[in-house]
Amino acid sequence: MKEKILIVGAGICGMTLGYKLTQAGYPVTILEKEGVIGGLARTYYYDGYYFDSGPHRFFSSDHKVIDFLKEIFRDDLAATPMKSAVYFLGDYYDWPLDFRVIPKLPLKIFGGVLIDSLKKIFKPDKSEPRNFKEYITKKYGQTLYELDFGPYTEKFTKLPNEMIHPDWAKSGVNRAVIKEDIKMNSLFEVIKTSLQPKHKVYIYYPRKGISEFHERLRDHILERGGEILLNHRVDSFAIEKQRIKKAKIIPGDLYRKFDTVVWTAPINKISETLNLKKHDLVYLNIVTYNIFLRGKPRYDYQWIYYIDREIPFNRLYNTVLFSKESAPEGYYGLCVEVSCYEGDPVWDNPSALRSEIIDALVKVRLIEGPDEIIKIHCEKIKQAYPVYKTNYRQELKENIDRLYKIENLILAGRTGLFWYNNMDHSIENAFQVTDDIVRGKRSSEVINYWEQPSLSSGGKN
Repeated sequence: MKEKILIVGAGICGMTLGYKLTQAGYPVTILEKEGVIGGLARTYYYDGYYFDSGPHRFFSSDHKVIDFLKEIFRDDLAATPMKSAVYFLGDYYDWPLDFRVIPKLPLKIFGGVLIDSLKKIFKPDKSEPRNFKEYITKKYGQTLYELDFGPYTEKFTKLPNEMIHPDWAKSGVNRAVIKEDIKMNSLFEVIKTSLQPKHKVYIYYPRKGISEFHERLRDHILERGGEILLNHRVDSFAIEKQRIKKAKIIPGDLYRKFDTVVWTAPINKISETLNLKKHDLVYLNIVTYNIFLRGKPRYDYQWIYYIDREIPFNRLYNTVLFSKESAPEGYYGLCVEVSCYEGDPVWDNPSALRSEIIDALVKVRLIEGPDEIIKIHCEKIKQAYPVYKTNYRQELKENIDRLYKIENLILAGRTGLFWYNNMDHSIENAFQVTDDIVRGKRSSEVINYWEQPSLSSGGKN
């Protein structure tokens, strides 16, 4: 009899693990504290409209991921050209930023970029960057930092850039660029890339929303005898000789034996469950405003980033540019994201920001007026982003060292590894964990994932 596996969390990584492990013949139980599967990548359905919890899509240069998606969806996965933008100085620009737009910017900004370029040639900075600000300034210059990267990051994280680790920039730029042959490691690479011929980049998306991915995995898991318990969570573990022997599952006070536990829920929750020392690892929450609109989109960008601090949202995405089936004919949806922490006013009362969001949509020319809006639904998404503060590496290492004293515990996925990643990376991670379990080993290389060649394709969340 193969070992019994407990997977905590039914998100991208947890559901992929459940699929792969049941396929390999392992008895699997998946726990999900919410009443639906999907985790941070789920779809909200309302009255003929649907919205994902952000602009989710599949893109990978790993043939194993592509083959896996074909295995799950067969011919039911639509390929769509990717097109995203950034809004600043009152206008929209393609993202990744095309250097050819620089001469079109105000003379002061164009001159600043030119001076920064010359400084990098004649006075290169060889110091090691200590934080996000120093990293971006060193790579792209003070002008682009002040124009784009700096204000957006402070708006998004709600923290000074001096408190953010350089790794946030490294992982964020890779994820925003998405295609591996687009180089953004320096100002000169941006210029070189911008002068090359442009080719369309295709992303893949389920017709009925990203939750279709989880639903198909669920059906396979259940058919193979796997178990998925919704509205359940681990209350405590019984540990003997540095191994988890039993898990107390609530509600119901179920005491179950497992041979291996894979934790894909937030890493701070497993530390709390095991009564370990608290650590300074912070997650950022998201509130989404899912807006039903009449007519058709005014711009053909799938998602757009907003730099201006006076605009209350960081990013939005257009549902019908992912799938025409996301709204009735003659209508479309905008999913508007606002980042926050628990206790922030917008988290406690999302509705209070609605009028400000509507005014901003008019200001950025996405709608002409409130009469185009039919309805707005607010959704709260907890612990959506790990925040890489300057001390996060040490805090993460100390925490993982303590957790991995438990021999049959494995951390995985975006929140379990405190990993700023894409869905595709979580799928790759699930493949790795499955291989490790089959081979009876455990990998613990959980820092610098974005620097591994197979995990370097990215999306600017």
